[in-house]
Amino acid sequence: MTLRKSLLTVPTVLLGLSTLVSANELQTKMVAEYPQEILDQAKKAPEGTAEFLESLTDKDYYPLLKPGDWMGIETGSVYQVLLGSNEDPKLVIAYAAETPSNYFFLDGDKEIDLQEAASNAFKNIDKLEVEWYFPEGYNEQVVAGMPGSFVSETILSAKQMKKIHSMLGTNEIIVSIPTRTVLSAVAFDSPDDVFAQFASNHIHTWNEHRNSRISPELFIVKDGQIINLIPLTK
Repeated sequence: MTLRKSLLTVPTVLLGLSTLVSANELQTKMVAEYPQEILDQAKKAPEGTAEFLESLTDKDYYPLLKPGDWMGIETGSVYQVLLGSNEDPKLVIAYAAETPSNYFFLDGDKEIDLQEAASNAFKNIDKLEVEWYFPEGYNEQVVAGMPGSFVSETILSAKQMKKIHSMLGTNEIIVSIPTRTVLSAVAFDSPDDVFAQFASNHIHTWNEHRNSRISPELFIVKDGQIINLIPLTK
């Protein structure tokens, strides 16, 4: 456990969710720059979606975690900074409604109360039905969620995280969300060999890159709240 403590870091901004930001309101420094034709294409919804978009209300969105170089920051999507700053975001929370083939992101163009939509999005994550289970190979010392569209975002829900606290019998856990649709957790004070296997799987999943990446860091969650990070990759 000494290694875990030595790796701890203090993020610049953690859960800085007081302000909703749109790229239309704030010029944001991007880690990556995109050609204008790509940005223009990103603004176009697939054909046949107008009716669906018109039916959306402020109760239909979920939080969606995105890295700080996410294209949506440039194309006007509404987001909040989770890690980093508005000028240099590392991880942001967007708001999305899902269809079988696409996510549709909340932006300032819709006639929807943005604050209400964000508030309802977190309520939706609290209510999300997730099958939490003990994966093989860890002797019931790791809990994972069955893969699903917003499983990674349950890290933002104290209610969901407390279910994992209960299953692992501890109020302090380490959570892995390397890519979309997955989340797993281990007790902060787990045996070194269990943590090493858990961390190795986290790095493998990040490097394998089958789904969109979220974060190379591990998150420390205590009593349902993110309190710190453990960086494992550069």
